[in-house]
Amino acid sequence: MDNPAVSVIMPAFNAERFIDEAIRSILSQTFRDFEFLIIDDGSSDRTPAILAEYARKDPRIRVLRNEQNAGIVVSLNRGLAEARGRYVARQDADDTSFPNRIERQVAFLDEHPGVVAVTSEVLEIDAEGRTLRASRRRGDAVSVAWRLLFHNYFYPHSAVTFRLAPVRELGGYREAFRHCEDYDLWTRLAEVGDLVILPDTLLRYRVHSQSVSQVFTSVQTPLTLEVSARELGRLLGTGVPAGRAADLRAFWEGRSSESFEIIPVHRMLARAYRAFLLRRKERGADLAALARSLRQEIAGAFLDWAPALAAQGRREAGLKALCCGFWWHPRHTAARIAMAAGKRIRKRGREGSA
Repeated sequence: MDNPAVSVIMPAFNAERFIDEAIRSILSQTFRDFEFLIIDDGSSDRTPAILAEYARKDPRIRVLRNEQNAGIVVSLNRGLAEARGRYVARQDADDTSFPNRIERQVAFLDEHPGVVAVTSEVLEIDAEGRTLRASRRRGDAVSVAWRLLFHNYFYPHSAVTFRLAPVRELGGYREAFRHCEDYDLWTRLAEVGDLVILPDTLLRYRVHSQSVSQVFTSVQTPLTLEVSARELGRLLGTGVPAGRAADLRAFWEGRSSESFEIIPVHRMLARAYRAFLLRRKERGADLAALARSLRQEIAGAFLDWAPALAAQGRREAGLKALCCGFWWHPRHTAARIAMAAGKRIRKRGREGSA
């Protein structure tokens, strides 16, 4: 296969437990014009034998072996160097792609030349394959670019398909951001094109005790905050403390601590919002429509926080969150309050007639 449309890149290290299922999910894709690069990162279990057997049966598979464990960034960049497709579909050795995943993502990239990468909604599963939850996100390019300022909204890495050329031009993945190398890359890639989340569910994303997000949390979290602080600082033209980046990440991910304060978050969001609008204006965005959409999205997040804070016993903070919701989008906030009041009235009516 001299010029396949897609290069599927899958690093693997001691992945014998799940890799068979991951490989079969790629080989059963409805889209057939791909090469499958599997980088064995110095595995000491049965992974090499499993890969050799699959490579013997299917010529699209090329196994690249690191003699010693070099880490995921080295393995990914080796895959990028060897790739011959115009698109790269990422796949992890413990996840499984739905049969139409590559077909759907390639079709979207073909139809939208300004989009440099796509991901999809996913089903999170446990080690035994049981469904934990389904992701639901705003997937348009502007929402993705906005959220990438605060956390890795463009997840998971294993569900992404991107154009190879711009990623190579950016230098690929960076070792300094190992274990959040994808977040670092997406923020840089968003400067040269759009990133979009398709509404289709195209991947089963496995969460288990040996997954990167579980094993390397202590390393991943500070690096993620470093990327966020860097991007916010670049947007605002000033340094942003890691603590403020942590508060903003917590705001969007719905996690709080005793030190979490609503008003400083509101003020930082207002600064970021104004700077973000100016940046998007330079890229030809419809500012009126963009402003309405972002203000409603931010208001909605504050309105989610209001009852959560009140439930923690922080009633004053909950009231501040509600006021921030009104500040960002009065009409949306009033509608949300009216809906909540209507639900309570109906609930009391049912209880009274029981």
